[in-house]
Amino acid sequence: MVEDLTSRQVRPLDRVYPVVLFDAGEVKICDGAVANRPVCVAVGITLGERDVLGMWAGAGGEGGKGWVNQLPGPGSRAVEGILIVARDWLPDGITALRPRAEVQLCVVHPARASLRYVSKKYWSATTKQLKLIYTASNVKVAEAELAGFSHTNITGKVVVVWKRATNRSAMHNGDRLDVQR
Repeated sequence: MVEDLTSRQVRPLDRVYPVVLFDAGEVKICDGAVANRPVCVAVGITLGERDVLGMWAGAGGEGGKGWVNQLPGPGSRAVEGILIVARDWLPDGITALRPRAEVQLCVVHPARASLRYVSKKYWSATTKQLKLIYTASNVKVAEAELAGFSHTNITGKVVVVWKRATNRSAMHNGDRLDVQR
């Protein structure tokens, strides 16, 4: 089994992956003692196939900047091209590894962050209006929906969260707004 695992870890990868999804989850790892640690998984997506490119265990939470140092660089295992990097938590340093790739952010984190600033009785109405923002056909429509956001007297913080999210998730190809759900 160890030989199979080792051969899988060093196998040659495709030269180009149109989409690479980076995600992390908490996993129980036994390293002297059992502890929950984040594990980053990189999945390369091609036509009809998904390929796990690698997994890296971290020491802290999902959002640490130390992750970028653990991820493979452009020449690693012969992967030459990535067109879109889909991520939810990975720091912006990923663009240093893949400067020409479009970066697409997950909508879940800003949605959860928004609900921290809203009373629970407004969650349903707030999420309905937020959906109009992240499903907008382009950046201008999303900005118009964001400008019309009004449910509570503390929407200022929610607006800040979404302005940051839409600025970071906008793919400026034809003024399209793409976020991953």
